[in-house]
Amino acid sequence: MHFKIDIFDQLNGGIVTSFLDQFQNKKAVGFTFLGVILIQLVLAFQGLDVCDDGFAATFYQQFFNDADSVEYNFVYWLSGLVGGIWYELFPGGGILWLRILAILVNTTTMYLAYQLLKPFIRQDFLLLGLIMTLFINDFGYLLFYNNHITACLAVLSMLLMHRGLVQNNLKYLFLSGLVIGLNVFSRLPNLSQFALILVFPMWYGLKDGGFKAMIRPISTFKFGFFGAFGLVALLLLLLGQLDIMKRAIISLFDIGSTDQSSHNVIDLLRIYVRNYLKIGVWALLASMGIVGAFLLRSRFKLGWLKWLGLGLVLILSLLWFKISYIHGFYALGYIGVFGIRWSAAHKEIHLICFMGFLMQFLLPFGSGGGITSIGYASLWLSLPLFFYVLQRWSQGDSVLNQIPRLEFYELKSFNGQHFVLMFFITFMMLKLYSWSQQAYFDSGSRLDKTYSIKSPFAKAIYTTKERADILNEVLEVLPNYVQSADYLLVYDKSPMIHFLTDTKPYMYNSWPWIYDSLSFKKKLFSAQKNRDELPVILMQKFETIVKFSEPRPDYLSSTSENSYYHNNNIAAIMEDFLNKNNYSLSWSNNYFDIYIPPSSN
Repeated sequence: MHFKIDIFDQLNGGIVTSFLDQFQNKKAVGFTFLGVILIQLVLAFQGLDVCDDGFAATFYQQFFNDADSVEYNFVYWLSGLVGGIWYELFPGGGILWLRILAILVNTTTMYLAYQLLKPFIRQDFLLLGLIMTLFINDFGYLLFYNNHITACLAVLSMLLMHRGLVQNNLKYLFLSGLVIGLNVFSRLPNLSQFALILVFPMWYGLKDGGFKAMIRPISTFKFGFFGAFGLVALLLLLLGQLDIMKRAIISLFDIGSTDQSSHNVIDLLRIYVRNYLKIGVWALLASMGIVGAFLLRSRFKLGWLKWLGLGLVLILSLLWFKISYIHGFYALGYIGVFGIRWSAAHKEIHLICFMGFLMQFLLPFGSGGGITSIGYASLWLSLPLFFYVLQRWSQGDSVLNQIPRLEFYELKSFNGQHFVLMFFITFMMLKLYSWSQQAYFDSGSRLDKTYSIKSPFAKAIYTTKERADILNEVLEVLPNYVQSADYLLVYDKSPMIHFLTDTKPYMYNSWPWIYDSLSFKKKLFSAQKNRDELPVILMQKFETIVKFSEPRPDYLSSTSENSYYHNNNIAAIMEDFLNKNNYSLSWSNNYFDIYIPPSSN
């Protein structure tokens, strides 16, 4: 016998229904997109990362000015083309305008995913799922980066492929192949996305179309894919960058073949396995929790127990989002692509699930950090599909309905609205707190990020007093040694210095730390051979990855312990270069040294 207290049910259902109803009307879409743009814009003014942001920004700054100086970045050539054009359109915009470009690309990706998924997922579930996908990162977002355009083009290609297959339209299939081919040049490991060709046998198998029916569509898709390579080759030739691209690809293979490289193939596979062990654990925990809540919600009707259950979901969700990091979101994504009964849903949603799986599984490969680096950009289909699973389950369409012994649990009474609402509330609570306490690689309360950087390229960007003081002191001194468009060697983890001073990287890469010792030596002596003069060298003496450390007396040592951050071989190569070329120390403080060659004395 079940008991029921109407006031609890009415209040509970009324709150949830009222909140989610706000996302059901036609105006909700426009207001949602306006809201996420404003949130991103608010976050854009604070935080200064000198590593990844500087690496990308220097690429865009030099793309049309001295592409040879950013040769290493050419493995992200398309992002450089887009970022370079944007930089030339707004040359005084600096960091802020590159973040605005990221906002435009991120929001476009969200809109494309919305267009692909809206026929299948109820609007409120879909919008909340897309908001969560956009704001996965605890720090907000980086300035425009190769991961952003990778995600945007990946979703666009899948939207075109879906329409091409469903409408039997070869034009869309050609464009889908073209976009996937172009995306390879956003980030060369995106070549893995050619695996989307597997969608064709899957789709025609569902339609019982047979092998012959897919020959022409596949050929059209491949023509578009390889046509993109021809188009890029033509653009490289016209821009005079074809040789630079060849050298960048050779360098990538050099780095990927050495044991100490973060992009060694064996290490990349090892990272993948470790990540998926974590994802497996979180997927098991998520499945157990959701199914358990599913069954309990169906079994217990007492009003106060429902409220107690929702409170428990809230607490567990907070713990989930706090502890699981990107692996938890990946687990939810896999529930999204595998949690739908194939006999119950329309074949078009199976098509989207399969594309979402390929994007989530393959896109991170080739990234040094794997899922932890680019995983956030790989969930644009699969994470919203998790909410689609909840939607189907709330309609009684669950894999659990296939188990006869569970019939007495009245599974159709499960209300997915509660779970979506709890997930969204806990997610936004944690993100608002996280954003308030950090920006990317710039920790600390945003209330303390009120200090500016003395560079025209950092206008309207604010950071902490400590970070501003450290950077401003060296930025005030550097004009005594280098001017805009001069070569500068920044050793070894502060590429943003190049962007802030508009100087060109001497070693074909603004972030020399990325090189293994073999590549570092090769590029250093190649630059010495091909450049007219030896560069001024700015050497840091503290760590800048994740956060600024205290000064380290042994930072430049070639005899200290090797680690992820320090390589004795590279330090020895750098020390030998200074000695052989008779460099002298001209300026120093606790955080930086400036060395000058004899010609500058």
